[in-house]
This record gives sequence, structure tokens and C-alpha cells, in this order.
Amino acid sequence: MDSLSTVTDLYDPLPPGHVRLLDFTNAQYQDGDISCSLFSACLDSAPDYAALSYAWKEEGESDPEGRLIVNGLAVEVQSNLYNAIRSLCNTMRADELMLWVDFICINQADLDERGHQVQLMRRIYEQATYVVAWLGLPHRDEQIQKAIEFMEFFTTVHNNHPGAEPLASF
Repeated sequence: MDSLSTVTDLYDPLPPGHVRLLDFTNAQYQDGDISCSLFSACLDSAPDYAALSYAWKEEGESDPEGRLIVNGLAVEVQSNLYNAIRSLCNTMRADELMLWVDFICINQADLDERGHQVQLMRRIYEQATYVVAWLGLPHRDEQIQKAIEFMEFFTTVHNNHPGAEPLASF
């Protein structure tokens, strides 16, 4: 299944200064699929959301390996994105889980929209309640584990420095 041809049915044009967000508040799980809704919001008055940063594909991956049901439509996604969303749905309070995910929240088939949304990305990440940097499933890669250990070490050193403002997370 071609993700772009399926996903384009989800999109109405975005007014200036608007983004789309995924709402997992009432997420349903069935046969491995995760259902959610997609809606648009003005960045100036958007609800709290998390922005997800991730690698679009795992090394060597070619075909989508996961599926979301967005506003009732099947959207095939790469395993890295599917695993990130599944993990967030399992670890966060479902009543607070709104996500901005570039692959789904930006109409990838509309070059004009992509250009406008890319110009908003700094603001999208700055205004997010928090940003999740998805490095992959736990313990899959020794380099990822080392990166996590370094971030934990850096956070500890930074937070113990006199006068430093504590980091929200690592």
C-alpha cells in the first residue's frame, strides 16, 4: 500500500500559522493497529502537544511495517515511527497524548504545504510542551545505549552545576 496516496485523503488545506496534531486521547488498539484522530490547530492557541523527532527509516528498511488508523483511514508507516508511537501510547497518560509527527501532520504530497510547514518547524518544536527524540527500541543498538548514557551523564553534570537551570528532561 502506498502511504502517500492513502494519507492524502486526510488533508484539508491548512490556514497560515496552523498545524495538524494527532490525538491519541481515545486511542484504540486492534490487531496491532493504533487508531487516532488528526485535527488542525492554530499554533497560537494549540493544545499541549509533544513533537516527535525520529529517523524516518531503519537502516535497510524499505516497506512500511506498521499501521495507524487515522480518522478511520489506514496509514502505513515505517517501523521506527510505529514503535515510537506505540511506546508513547503505552508510557504516557492517554488523556494527554497529542503529537506532532512530520510524516503524518504534514501533507507530504503537497509541496507548497511542505514548504510552509518546514518554515514553521522551529516554532512547532519550540512551542511543544516537550520534544521526544526517538532513538529506537531499548537495547537494540550499543551506540544508542551509549548515547542515552551520555545524555543521562550530561543532565546530571548540568543540573549539579551551580546556577544552572535544571533541564526538563534528557
